[in-house]
Amino acid sequence: MYTLPNVLILHLKRFDPYSSYGGKITRTITCPLELDMAGFVSDDGRDRGDNSQYSLYAVLCHKGMGAHSGHYYSYAIANGRWYKHDDSCTSPVDETTVLMV
Repeated sequence: MYTLPNVLILHLKRFDPYSSYGGKITRTITCPLELDMAGFVSDDGRDRGDNSQYSLYAVLCHKGMGAHSGHYYSYAIANGRWYKHDDSCTSPVDETTVLMV
């Protein structure tokens, strides 16, 4: 990468392309709270002093067995506290729940 965006969005493909029904890959994925992208920036980007540090502030999750059905909910941080947002319900959650989706 030559430059890094102000906001980095990563999409992890969770559906099996070889499944005839778009089956879900159910393996647990862990993510860090902090991500350093310095190793993925070209020398030109590093010379400009681009900030390569990112902090996790939201996670979007899918509940269901396939790509053609299911339900989406999210986790987001506000005032140093993580919350689960599921339709009209918002509830506090602990950090370990967010990091193991």
